[in-house]
Amino acid sequence: MKKIMVFFLFILMSIGIVGCGSNNDGNEAVKEDLLNYANVELQKIVATEESVANSYESVTGTSYTTDENVISALESKIIPESSKLIEAARNIVPKTSEVQDVHAIYLSAVDEQHSAFNTMLPALKEQNLDKIKEANKKLDSARAKTEDYLKELQALATKNDIDFDMK
Repeated sequence: MKKIMVFFLFILMSIGIVGCGSNNDGNEAVKEDLLNYANVELQKIVATEESVANSYESVTGTSYTTDENVISALESKIIPESSKLIEAARNIVPKTSEVQDVHAIYLSAVDEQHSAFNTMLPALKEQNLDKIKEANKKLDSARAKTEDYLKELQALATKNDIDFDMK
């Protein structure tokens, strides 16, 4: 197998936002919802995100040794943890439409990543390079969606006079 790219989709463990000053548009509900979303709700899934990312990194990129190790990790750890992540993320239900819209981007990224893992597993078992390329394209798409998510999260924080800190 060609080298599978190292992929870190989630960096929520390094996000913190703090409310400061007054809300420019007077919409305290959005501000409160966003603070709760980032500082409470997302923090509940950080460990699962970290587990998925660390497990994937441990068998890909510079850590790659054999396809069998990647297959084993996908079956035993990565896909099951990714399923848990999706379920937990879907259980986060922001109250305001603005935060719901941002969260929808996050859900799309998580779903795309999970789809990539589920595409990669049979591709590796069958040594199907076209399917491996397809899985890697899905990972690229998930990364792009994550970047969009972080950009929109930052924009919403800024609009609501909230300091957005990438630690």
